[in-house]
Amino acid sequence: MNSYWSFIKAEIKAATPSILSYLYYLQYVGVGALVFYGLVVLGAQLFVFLRSAKWVALSLTEMISRIDYDWIVSQWAGAPQSWLGLHWLLSQIPASVAFFGCAVIWVIAWVSAVAYRRSKVIHLESAQ
Repeated sequence: MNSYWSFIKAEIKAATPSILSYLYYLQYVGVGALVFYGLVVLGAQLFVFLRSAKWVALSLTEMISRIDYDWIVSQWAGAPQSWLGLHWLLSQIPASVAFFGCAVIWVIAWVSAVAYRRSKVIHLESAQ
């Protein structure tokens, strides 16, 4: 019975690097999705503009209000009763810029975390 648990622990240790590499590559998917959504929103706006010569501005609050009306945040985005200043601020941010901005922030945080982890590994290796 003890050897069984030793085998399980060894398998978990062997699988840990592959799980971490999977999560590492999942970052690419997340950032790619945010950039893709930004391009889709921008492309839809451009398509409508080229067709009708009228620019349809999609703000962040408009996008949030169209997600799911049962969600309390989307209800607030559609008809705010409080936090009016925040609603005004979010209504000034174009949805495509918000998607691109989130992708940039994600990449910056990701690169910073990787650099911090590498500096810790280098520091630990030099201490040995």
